[in-house]
Amino acid sequence: MEITKDYLHFSAAHFTIFSATRRENLHGHNFDVGCVIETLIGSDGL
Repeated sequence: MEITKDYLHFSAAHFTIFSATRRENLHGHNFDVGCVIETLIGSDGL
């Protein structure tokens, strides 16, 4: 059995603190994630 999902999209935001007085601006990135799960079907059908 194979289950596939190749169209998951999400956005995430972050900023990095370099020192007590210096940090970057909040900004984001867009991500696309795919996943394939494969398994054998047992003799009991599960």
